[in-house]
Amino acid sequence: MSLIVGFLIFIVLTQLFLFYWLVKRNKGAATDGAQAELLKSIEKLERVLREEMSRNREEAQGVARGNREEINQQLLSLTQTNEQRLERMRETIESRLRQLQ
Repeated sequence: MSLIVGFLIFIVLTQLFLFYWLVKRNKGAATDGAQAELLKSIEKLERVLREEMSRNREEAQGVARGNREEINQQLLSLTQTNEQRLERMRETIESRLRQLQ
């Protein structure tokens, strides 16, 4: 996804460079049609870039949420396993103490 964002940024920068080049080539007298077309293209790319960045943020939030839920489940499982082992160890120790008495 960051590759797509980088590509879109590259396209915007290329559009800006072409606009600048056209203006310089025509010594500031670029046609209104060319300017309007370039500005329209830049606005479209900017909109697409914003949408893509928004999707990336939403996807990253979803991944982070999923990771937190998975870690939480693993911690719960580990806690239960440790409690069971400690209970068995306590029972074993109590049993042996009773045998010693």
